[in-house]
Amino acid sequence: MRVIAPDFDRKIDLPGVGPCPRPVDIDQTVTGFSDLVSLRIYTFAKGSVIDGEAEGDEVYMVLLSGTATVKVSGADNAHFLLSETGTRAIYLPPHHAYQLSLTEEASVAYARAVPVHPNKPAGFDAAIGSQILADPGHADRLHMSLQAISRDENLEFESGERETLVFSTADTAKNAAWSTLALEPGEGAGLRAANDGLVLTVSA
Repeated sequence: MRVIAPDFDRKIDLPGVGPCPRPVDIDQTVTGFSDLVSLRIYTFAKGSVIDGEAEGDEVYMVLLSGTATVKVSGADNAHFLLSETGTRAIYLPPHHAYQLSLTEEASVAYARAVPVHPNKPAGFDAAIGSQILADPGHADRLHMSLQAISRDENLEFESGERETLVFSTADTAKNAAWSTLALEPGEGAGLRAANDGLVLTVSA
């Protein structure tokens, strides 16, 4: 298991938008993983319009905070309104483009893997309770879940046969907020929250 710290000074210059904070920037050069391509988390300013592409990957886009709209174009077109109480994540198949329009400041996570049998674009609604998003089972290679964690709560994670990243917005007993645990297949880890937050788990 590795702990990957955030870099709140890191900014990525996006065309037409300018420098955007990307405190979490984890790819295969960092993890050494072969299946889970990357996890990147941006904070976008209100009013920003982000144009991007899945390229050859399947992508889960997960809203951590804020609101935004997403237009997906490609072989299948779709439109989604992202909010903390509505659609919380979308699936983007390979060779599809998206336009993300920020109606509030928002933090958005992107997880990527290379699929064999991708599916069509889809949105996934938040549930009431601590398990905000259970793994929707929609992607070919990617798995994703989002849950709330409360102060002094313990969560245990097992990677099973998958490469896994566990990101938390909460401070924990051992790591600062916005750190990510990288678990090789067969590894496990626990989190004890020092305050309330969110835990995003992605694997492939």
